[in-house]
Amino acid sequence: MMARLLLMPLALAAALAQAAVPPSFDQGRQLRKSDSARALVLIEAAAKAGHAPAMFILSSMLMAGEGTARDEARARQWLERAVDEDNPEAMQQLAYYLQDGLGGYARDEQHAAQLLRRMAHALRHRAHGH
Repeated sequence: MMARLLLMPLALAAALAQAAVPPSFDQGRQLRKSDSARALVLIEAAAKAGHAPAMFILSSMLMAGEGTARDEARARQWLERAVDEDNPEAMQQLAYYLQDGLGGYARDEQHAAQLLRRMAHALRHRAHGH
C-alpha cells in the first residue's frame, strides 16, 4: 500500500512533465508577429524537444516562409512528425493537403479521410483530458 502511495506522485509528475509547454514555445508564439525569425528559432527548439503543437506551428511557418525562406520539404517532415505524435491540428492540415494534392503531397482522398477520423478520435481524447 505504501509503495502505491509513493508511486502515485511520481506517475502524476511524469504525466505533467509530458503535458508541459516548453517556455520557448510560448515565447515563440508571442514573437510571431513582431520577430518571426526569432519566433521560428524558439518554436523549432520546442519542436526538437518533442512538443507536438510546436512541430505543427513550425511546419506552418516553414510552408509559408514565415521567419525564413519557404522550405516545403522541412515543413512536410515536421507536419508528419506532429501527426505521428497524434496532434489533431496537424492531422487536419495533412488531410487538407492530401485531399487537394497540395503542399507537395499527391492527392489521396482515402488517406485524408482516415486522418480526419484519427483527428476526431484525438480531439475526443483531448476533450476528456487523456
